[in-house]
Amino acid sequence: MKVSYRRIAAVQYALKYIQYPNPFYPNWEHLGGDCANFISQCLHAGGQPMKGSPDTTKTAEDWNNWFSRGSRPSIVNVSSTWRGAQAFRDYWQRHASESRFFNAMDIDSYNYAQIGDVISLLNSAGFAYHTLIIVEKQKLDFKVAAHTDSYIKNGKPYFFGERPLESGFIVYKFL
Repeated sequence: MKVSYRRIAAVQYALKYIQYPNPFYPNWEHLGGDCANFISQCLHAGGQPMKGSPDTTKTAEDWNNWFSRGSRPSIVNVSSTWRGAQAFRDYWQRHASESRFFNAMDIDSYNYAQIGDVISLLNSAGFAYHTLIIVEKQKLDFKVAAHTDSYIKNGKPYFFGERPLESGFIVYKFL
């Protein structure tokens, strides 16, 4: 079954819940970070179907699954790919329509990415440490939304180019 990604629905969800998390999902902010969890919610709101069934640690730790159930943090009911930046990266590099690495915010990355696409920031070792969604494009830059990020100003999206990059980023596209 082919899934059609609804970019605007994902962006509307991000803007609605950027400042005050959705109470129907767990919040991982005080348990290591909430960025991948928040962006997973956005993707699901945009039509990406969950994969796998909760209730066992083995299922939740399987990087072929992507799911969240319940409103409380649970390593059994929320898959590692739903809530962890590196696991999220691994899952979506295999399941997104396409993905591409960029070294810098420039004309190439600006032209490639669209509103509703997702970004993983990478550290110098190549591991994802933060996850964001593009909510607007202007002035050859993206406005992005995320959770667990000191660059969010009063719960509002910020320009991606304002943030220094440690070691590049990946953009995931969804059709």
